[in-house]
Amino acid sequence: MKRHSFSFRLFACIELGSSYNVNIPNFYIRGFSNRETFKMKKITNTMFLLICVIVGSLIANCSYSDSTKIENSSSYQLIPTSSTQNNTGNSSAPSNTEITKIELKEEIIPIKIGETEIKVVVNKSSIATTGYLYFNMHDNENTAVEATKEVIGKNGGTLVELQHNGERLINFSLNRKQYTFDPNRIFTEVGIKKTLDNYGEYTLEAQKEVSRFANKLAKDYFQNSKLVIAVHNNTEGNLSIKSYEKGQEYGNDAKLVFINPNTDADDFFFVTDEKYYKLFSEKNYNVALQDNQNVTDDGSLSVYCGFNKISYINVESEHNYLNEQVKMLEVLQDLVKNP
Repeated sequence: MKRHSFSFRLFACIELGSSYNVNIPNFYIRGFSNRETFKMKKITNTMFLLICVIVGSLIANCSYSDSTKIENSSSYQLIPTSSTQNNTGNSSAPSNTEITKIELKEEIIPIKIGETEIKVVVNKSSIATTGYLYFNMHDNENTAVEATKEVIGKNGGTLVELQHNGERLINFSLNRKQYTFDPNRIFTEVGIKKTLDNYGEYTLEAQKEVSRFANKLAKDYFQNSKLVIAVHNNTEGNLSIKSYEKGQEYGNDAKLVFINPNTDADDFFFVTDEKYYKLFSEKNYNVALQDNQNVTDDGSLSVYCGFNKISYINVESEHNYLNEQVKMLEVLQDLVKNP
């Protein structure tokens, strides 16, 4: 069909040029013989035909190029605005679609802890934002980052990511000494002391540096948020929804736990608000509700949010299971938008 359209446009322009007879005004040919006048008209008509062929080729080629642009371009994604169901129950081609270029705008904000620089990388979707804030603090949990970027590229939102040499823990130098901490254990003073002690030496100076870093993160991104969504990855046989059952490692930190035996225990939601617990459990998703009154103060972001009455949802999935984590984030989007 496209090749036929191309040929038709070109043929039409050639036909116009060959059938049209240019009339030269008398004042241009006054003083020339009939033979000279005939030659002038012949040359003029030939030039007009040539111009028509060139213009026709350009018009036809542009039309053909435009009609194939959507099919061949990999930088665009079709987002259907409506679709219909055929007799077999499958979705037919959308009746009306629009092209949206998915793009994330990245901003890198350097922050120093002692003499060590940490990067806070903020990715925002270029399309309409929902206002959801996603936070990734462990630099080795890359599946969570990839999944979140994919989802906010479609639905909007902001991802805040800490980058620190691709490792789970953050190492920093202060006054010629080295310190190490878990960035998900720094949002209370009790947690800061525990994590510095756990991974090396603790000093008051080191605590002040880490506290300053944590307070900046909280002030810039969490304090005024109604909902914080953390994205994490775990490993097989390590943390799972079963870790929150009574008698297990985090059993005392959970008020309620729902486990779907037909799903992978490594994929679960952890929330601080009972309304979100109900949303996920009623849809048969693995979920645990933090006991905000009795939870152990380990300095984690969930503890900070629980103490400060900020709704928090952790989307936890196994490393390298990208599709599963994308599905979980999309489920969260649907349930939070339409509870």
